[in-house]
Amino acid sequence: MADTLDDQSWAMNHERCNMARQGKVELWWVQCEDHSHTGEVYILAGDRYGRRLGKTVNKEYAEFDFMADSVVDEVLEIANMMGMEQEYPARSDCIESLLRTICDPAPSGQRYDFLFKVSCPSCSSLKIRYAPYDPPRFKIIDMPLATHVNWDNLTQEAKTQLVFDTLKRVGCLKN
Repeated sequence: MADTLDDQSWAMNHERCNMARQGKVELWWVQCEDHSHTGEVYILAGDRYGRRLGKTVNKEYAEFDFMADSVVDEVLEIANMMGMEQEYPARSDCIESLLRTICDPAPSGQRYDFLFKVSCPSCSSLKIRYAPYDPPRFKIIDMPLATHVNWDNLTQEAKTQLVFDTLKRVGCLKN
């Protein structure tokens, strides 16, 4: 079994990662307060409870479903044993950072970002205003389910080390 997550091994999982699957998203408008740029962002449409939309810098999308994915319990058990932050919203950010680490990369090799941090589509400024259109606008996009084949192939020791390293890097371990 592998002892590390290899970002390049996405190629052997490419077909599974890219299984034709589409999902419905709601379009929200965005306006940059620094430079008045305008644009749109995607938000999962419908019941979003337990679901996250991941996006890469190349605008590749994948959905992660907390309620249906068996890896969640395994990762949280390891993280909680290590003393992961328990207070909201910090805990939520920690979990989303773990998702970025354990999920397989997108076809481009980039990692999905599951943190919902809306930024200006032109200059990446976080000083923005955003909201849903009125009336709402929807779009169907390619959105495979996020996979974690690389994670599944790690030894228990490697999984524990990966969770520890991730939590430490993003400041999610209690002192």
